[in-house]
Amino acid sequence: FPTAPNPGKDLPPQSTATADPDGFRKKSLAVWNAARWNVAHPYLLDRGLDRATLAAPRFLNTYRQDGNGNVIFPHYDRGGLCGYERRGPATKKFGKDVKKGLWLTPNIKTASSIFIVEAPIDALSHSRLYATSTQIGFAYCAMGGAIGSRQRDLLTGLFAKAHTRNALVVVATDNDAAGDQFFEELALLAPMRLRRHRPIEKDWNADLVFCNREQGGTAWN
Repeated sequence: FPTAPNPGKDLPPQSTATADPDGFRKKSLAVWNAARWNVAHPYLLDRGLDRATLAAPRFLNTYRQDGNGNVIFPHYDRGGLCGYERRGPATKKFGKDVKKGLWLTPNIKTASSIFIVEAPIDALSHSRLYATSTQIGFAYCAMGGAIGSRQRDLLTGLFAKAHTRNALVVVATDNDAAGDQFFEELALLAPMRLRRHRPIEKDWNADLVFCNREQGGTAWN
């Protein structure tokens, strides 16, 4: 099972060479610890999110702001922090010389419903639209794009743990051919039947932007 974020605290560095033979954990930790929590990040607000969503306990310490104003989204594997994504108005890239894992909310091990999305911004947008105060059991996992061997292994473990505690797993990938392909791939990894939840537009952020413009941010029911 991937190691979920530790809310409100910096992640401890790996202490042995065998835990970090290529130095990717040390590099990831240095970037993460140099960034700072900002519940009113301008880029995220510009994407249609609100402070209440960004400050929700499920998203505590799942993103930070670097010195250039970009958002840092951390990735985790079974050993802890393993990589990160940078996102901003002119930035969309994965960290250099680090490993892609899964971006997770800290309630991933206990939530009654887990939503698998393509990117962290999808998770934040979906939560703004659908995770009301009465749905505190929502957790999110973002794959960070294409599913590689590391992601398949981590997702297989995540599905097995979720199945053991009878958690609902919903594939909420994009409303396009690639999103459908992700659903088919994930269905092969899971020991239970997965649900599919599609955005109306291409992705959840596009849905959120539409709702903000047309319905004042109210989710479709």
